[in-house]
Amino acid sequence: MKDKQRMAVLWAALAKTAAKEARRDELLAGATHELHLSIAGTIDGEPVGQIVRATLSVGHDFAKASSSGPKSAEVIACVLHKLNAATREAVLNGLAEHFAATTQLPDVPASLVNAANRLLGQLRNWEQITQRGPVACRYQLGTGGPP
Repeated sequence: MKDKQRMAVLWAALAKTAAKEARRDELLAGATHELHLSIAGTIDGEPVGQIVRATLSVGHDFAKASSSGPKSAEVIACVLHKLNAATREAVLNGLAEHFAATTQLPDVPASLVNAANRLLGQLRNWEQITQRGPVACRYQLGTGGPP
């Protein structure tokens, strides 16, 4: 196996392992860590080694606004529920037929679009959530085998 292939295998194995083993919640907000790592071993019986010097920086947690609302289908179902059966069927069939023929919704008065937008805004739930600070890693690779 060529050196480039061995290194590709090394980084792929480390990436998969790190994805499962990383514990973001154990990193302290605002911390900085200096690392000097020696990766040494074999791949398919061939020696492989890599030196990594890195600075890992953990950002501070911050508050972030988050919103959620009902799914569009649920809102439309509520509106359709208010209609009698004949009107509901006419709306469902007519809208589907119009869209199939034109790939557009039918024109409606701007006042109805504005009212719908206001309603959707009123159906949103807003809350503050804590977002974990970002983790950054500046690194430099060196060469080397077993320490």
